[in-house]
Amino acid sequence: MDEVRLELFATGGFSAFPDSRELRAFASYLDTSSGETNSAITLFLAEAVTAVYAFVLEHEEYGGVRLDFWGELDGAVRHAFPKALREASRMRDFRDQIRRMLHNYNPG
Repeated sequence: MDEVRLELFATGGFSAFPDSRELRAFASYLDTSSGETNSAITLFLAEAVTAVYAFVLEHEEYGGVRLDFWGELDGAVRHAFPKALREASRMRDFRDQIRRMLHNYNPG
């Protein structure tokens, strides 16, 4: 995996990719990497990042995502991501946590 992007993500969360194109490039990189390495860890991370990217695109049409929600997502990254890098089941749980957070998002 690209250690620079992963370190950026680990320390800055999703906010480390403020432009949706950067987020999409990171998701694409992870998806390609998971196919090349056959890594479930990378696949689950790619799915989490792709879900956030799709969420951002959807909400850009309506004025964007609340800043405090970005903080919540970034907090989840800082809390769960370092451990999840070591075990596929933890990365799957991380992906599921991100998906739940996106599903429960309240723009109001």
